[in-house]
Amino acid sequence: MRILQAMLASVLSVVLFLGVPVAGIPSGHAEAATSTDVSLAEINKTIEGAANHILDSGVSSEWEAIGLAAAGYPVPDAYYQNHFSQSVDSQVINPSRYAKITDIERHVIAAAAIGLDPLSVNGTDLIEKIYNSHDVSPGNDTMTLQGNNGPIFALIALDSQQFEVPSNAKWTRQKLIDELLKQQNEDGSWSLSAYMSGPSYDITAMALIALAPYTSSQGNVKKAVDGALSFLSSEQQSSGGFDDPFVGGTSSEATSQVIIALTSNGIDPTSKAFTKGSNNLVTHLLSFKSEDGGFMHVSPGNSNGMATEQALQALVAYQKFLKGEGKLYSFPKPLEPEPPTPMPDPTLTIKGVEDGQIVTTPEITVTAEAKDGEGNALVVDAKLNDQALEGNKSGEFVLSLKEGKNVLIVSAQDQNEKVVSKKVTIQYKKEAKDEDPPKLLDQVTLKPVWKDGKGTIEMDSISNLKAGGDIIIEIPDDSVTVVFPDESMSVMVNKEATLHLESSQVKMKTELKGFSKKEAEFSIQRMEGMKEALSNVYDFTIKQDGESIHDVKDAVELSFAVKEEEVDSTSTAVYFYNSDTEKWDHVGGDYADGWISVQPDHLSTFAVFNSAPTGTEEEEKTNEPEKTQDDGKTGSSPKENKKDDTVVPAANPSSGKKLPNTGVNEWYLPVAGGLLLLTGLSIYFWGARKKRKMEIKG
Repeated sequence: MRILQAMLASVLSVVLFLGVPVAGIPSGHAEAATSTDVSLAEINKTIEGAANHILDSGVSSEWEAIGLAAAGYPVPDAYYQNHFSQSVDSQVINPSRYAKITDIERHVIAAAAIGLDPLSVNGTDLIEKIYNSHDVSPGNDTMTLQGNNGPIFALIALDSQQFEVPSNAKWTRQKLIDELLKQQNEDGSWSLSAYMSGPSYDITAMALIALAPYTSSQGNVKKAVDGALSFLSSEQQSSGGFDDPFVGGTSSEATSQVIIALTSNGIDPTSKAFTKGSNNLVTHLLSFKSEDGGFMHVSPGNSNGMATEQALQALVAYQKFLKGEGKLYSFPKPLEPEPPTPMPDPTLTIKGVEDGQIVTTPEITVTAEAKDGEGNALVVDAKLNDQALEGNKSGEFVLSLKEGKNVLIVSAQDQNEKVVSKKVTIQYKKEAKDEDPPKLLDQVTLKPVWKDGKGTIEMDSISNLKAGGDIIIEIPDDSVTVVFPDESMSVMVNKEATLHLESSQVKMKTELKGFSKKEAEFSIQRMEGMKEALSNVYDFTIKQDGESIHDVKDAVELSFAVKEEEVDSTSTAVYFYNSDTEKWDHVGGDYADGWISVQPDHLSTFAVFNSAPTGTEEEEKTNEPEKTQDDGKTGSSPKENKKDDTVVPAANPSSGKKLPNTGVNEWYLPVAGGLLLLTGLSIYFWGARKKRKMEIKG
């Protein structure tokens, strides 16, 4: 008796309501109860007594928690902490042997009842463990290992919150329904399993709970439910209950399960079909109530935990039926917590000045105000030209301006660390006095700010240059790069200026008309000297906006210092190194006053020769000018640097870039060495021969 009670209690679960009229059995509220002894007020009071009895004793089972939750009573936190969390781990997630399918199903229904998500209980998807039940051994599926309990409570658990089941699942809803229909007895009842031929009132009632949602859509299900209802009605005793010797006689639990089954199918448990004499199912159940609020298993007896939890659920099911509040085991899914509404971004306003404004007074006052998304005032920070400012309580800041450009940055941060910031540029110009305008200059000589071989020119240095004027920049004799920022280039191009980079050995003259107004770099890199060259060897490049400029026809003039006594008016010329042919090509040039000048159509490596360096095919290849990396080692040649015309500055600005030996160097040393060797051998053999002759004469 107790064995079956324990099995039934371990699988009791929840189903969705769906009213289904059955032939010969009244459904819904079609027929009033034949007994007027039980009022809704009495039902409510009895529910309260049973709930308090459970709460006073401490909630220690899933079915107690399910009954309390369905009755609208809060389930104590201690139940989850001291029982549910531990039992779901030991029985379902990490069982010692294998998880019983009814243990999984019971915890799913309890989780739904107390507001947990069965799809993620302690990080585990319990629903998947139901529809993909595992095998204990080949052919022994846990779904059917416990008889009809497995499919019954699988349907009840899956329908407790209408969980989705994949079409390729091991057990779909339809497979579970078909399994139950296959196991129904001819008299309409169900047994605990196929191996127990005797009907079970509890199992029959639980099967009705599981099949209730499908009677309106499947005719064979409706037929099976009708048969089971007829069986229960015919088996009901005059006491209003069901006599089952296997469970010790007429038990309250069987009556509780039949009440839940009828209300699940929309049938009044006090209707004529389930009233025998003056007793119906509800009055019969109430006859088991104890003075302490609990319910007895059989009468007479004492309050029993299993009987009380099932009676509570049956009474709540009947209460919901009478009030039209739905079915017992239908639980709403937990509401997804609404994401917090993000606070709008903070706002910032600056009064008293506008971006780009030109002022003529050295001191102005501005007001800055910042608010968070809810309109609360925020602390404002302000900096003028990277110097922090102090404002007063009204958010006023006094700005002491320098002549020229001033930058004001105002910012604030809200409690969510969102930052709002504004930048304002202010130009301060002194008021013009009645004075002669500044005289514009035909020529401006500039001294760049040098750092690591690069010189930078500021715009203020060229503001007094007249249109078409010359900008002279004196540079060292060695490798240099002069950088003109966007603002400087814009002024020079607008003025159509001519740029002169000049040292004692080389000059580069560039007409800027036609250039863009983007940042530009003008670079002269001195290479290591060549013996045949009359001048230093230089590599010239111009870059603008990161791109090298190659076509410079009529825009650039290059000049090289040469010694007058070395100049041959008929042959001296400028040559450039052709990386494609690996030879020096003639460019030309005009000589005057120690300088030879040329206007090339492109920029590369140039030097002055009386004639192009010559030699064998192998020797000519050595005439290629080489550049060095910063560590002084030989770097790539201009040909190898074709993708990037940038010349790498030398580590020591005073030293030139390295060139390989020329053809002259390559053949001169071997030939001279050979001649010396032949002379030595001749002297040796001549001396030896003379000595031998003297020995013969002697």
